[in-house]
Parts: sequence; C-alpha cells; structure tokens
Amino acid sequence: MQSIEKADRESFDALVAELAAKNYAEIPCTLSRAKLESAAERFFDYLTVSQEEKEALHFYDRPENRQGIGYVRKAGEEDEVGRMDFKEYFHYHPKLLKEFAGSNLLKNPKTAAYLEAAEEIHAEAFRASKKLFEIISVEFPEVYGRFFPRTEEYVEYAALRFLKYEPSGEGNFLARAHYDRGCATLALAESAPGLRIGKDEAALTPVEHKDGIALFMPAYQLPELTDMRFRPAWHDVVQASENVFRENAARWAIVYFTDAEGAHVPTKEEAHQVMG
Repeated sequence: MQSIEKADRESFDALVAELAAKNYAEIPCTLSRAKLESAAERFFDYLTVSQEEKEALHFYDRPENRQGIGYVRKAGEEDEVGRMDFKEYFHYHPKLLKEFAGSNLLKNPKTAAYLEAAEEIHAEAFRASKKLFEIISVEFPEVYGRFFPRTEEYVEYAALRFLKYEPSGEGNFLARAHYDRGCATLALAESAPGLRIGKDEAALTPVEHKDGIALFMPAYQLPELTDMRFRPAWHDVVQASENVFRENAARWAIVYFTDAEGAHVPTKEEAHQVMG
C-alpha cells in the first residue's frame, strides 16, 4: 500500500511540475492515431446528413443550458476585417443514447456509424480523465467526487467534441485565444498543427500530438477546486498552412471537456481575458 501511495504522490508532483513548465501536461491515452482518424472520417460522413436531422439531435443536460449534447453549428465573433469564424461540432455523451432511445434519428446509418465510433473514443477519454482526477485527488481529495456526484459510469457534465474548423487562410485564427470554461480538457487529436498553448499571449507556443498521448489542459474552474498550480491553459488555434483537410474544412479536432458540479461557470468575457 505504501508503494502505491508513493507512486501517486510522485505522479501528482510530476503533473504539477509539467504544468508549471508548459501550462499543459502529456498523459497516456491508448487511442491509436488510426482509430482517431477513422472516428473523424465517420464524423465528416455524419455531417452530410440533412441539416434538419442534425439539428434535431441535440438536448441540454445542464441547468444553465450551456453547450448541451449533440450537434451544434456556431459562428464566432468578427475579426478586424469582418471575417467570422464558423465551427461545426458534435458533443457526444452516453446520455444522448438514452435521451433519443427509440428515435429514428439514431437509425440513419451514417449517424449510427458515427455514434458507435464516438462511444469508443469517449470510453477511453473517460478512463484517461478518471486516472487524472485520481492523481489530482492525492492532494485535493474532494475533487474526485465533484466529477462523479451520482455515478462513476461517466463524468456527469462532460462532452466529447468532434470539431470541424472552416478555412480562414494561412496564419489566421480558427479559434481566438481563450480559457476553456469548464474544469479539465483533454485534447486527443487533430488533423493538422495549429493549437498553441501558454500562460498568456506572449507565451503561446505551438504544440504537436504524439501517438498514445493526450494533452491535459486545466480549464477555468480547476483552480477553484485546487489552487493556481492548476492555472488554466491559455490557448488558441491558427490555420498553420494552406494545406487543408478538405475544401470546406481547414482541420478537425477531437477534444474531451469535463466540468465539475457546482463550480462557477465563467462568462465568455472572463474566458477571453488573461488572468492576472
């Protein structure tokens, strides 16, 4: 038992040290690049389903109606020359299958194939996050229960996001610098470089995924549950080159977001301002 406790403490200290050095940490993830790419292809196949059918596959699972589960199409703010950043994404959570049980929406072959792949990716992202929360709980034991208030089968408020970025031109923003508004983020994969992470604007540094690794980024809520050793990761996404994934898609990304029950949800304005 002592060796397990020592290993946990060593894991906690290593995690904190890595966050201090680069504002994110690399954690093990058993998902292969091939599996993630296959899931992304199924996501793009799903996007060819009719807009009406896609928009019907959505529901809100949180009291404040934030984000929700299912399909979303969103336009961001205008930039300095009047361009808008458009995103199309899907938030997967096992609750979706219960919410739409028996619905014809789930019987479309493209939808069914995508959800099958999403469930497999979600299961591994959940396992990786659960291990991460166990490590954080070495020093902050109350944290674990904030993610699993009623069941340990899944994080109560979480979403596996499959995200399509529309082209904006080399060097332009696909997502402006911000903190994620939840508690913890795992960046699982993307089709091309472009993600930059740092403490603030001046420290933003391009990152690159390695096979078998997820990038843990503390989000806005985590210091509330812990301390500023878990300072949220300031990050943005730029289009790194004119080589795009598809004609109407600069790149894709797969990201797992988790929120802690009862934690303060920042406003969009707060999430887009660097902490002092």
